[in-house]
Amino acid sequence: MAGKEISITFSQVTNPSSTAPTASFVFYSQEQVSGTYYSIDGIESGLTYSVSGLGSLSTISVTRDSLNANNDGLKTGAATNFLVTFTITNEVPTDGVMTVILPSESDAKLSSSSTDYQCAASDCSSGASLT
Repeated sequence: MAGKEISITFSQVTNPSSTAPTASFVFYSQEQVSGTYYSIDGIESGLTYSVSGLGSLSTISVTRDSLNANNDGLKTGAATNFLVTFTITNEVPTDGVMTVILPSESDAKLSSSSTDYQCAASDCSSGASLT
């Protein structure tokens, strides 16, 4: 096999969850003796790859709830509920976060001091409620 070019294809490899370059590909040659593999040679290629873009949000909608038959949630200065729905093209990584920022004109607060809401991938489930 000396001097022969070898091609190997790896299919269905999951791309990284960011656009940062990956670590370098590393190649090893090994020899098997009595069921045990021994390294002969190895090289860090310096070859990396990166994805060109992250997934995007689509089909975004915000629906306001009237709260009751009197439409109290639609009146100025009254409390209301919002349902925010969107579709993502990529999975949210385990350590990923989705952030929703409510309009400042609504004087909305999701906590005592913030109009921002963040949920980690592990707790951003469909149908989740914020109070």
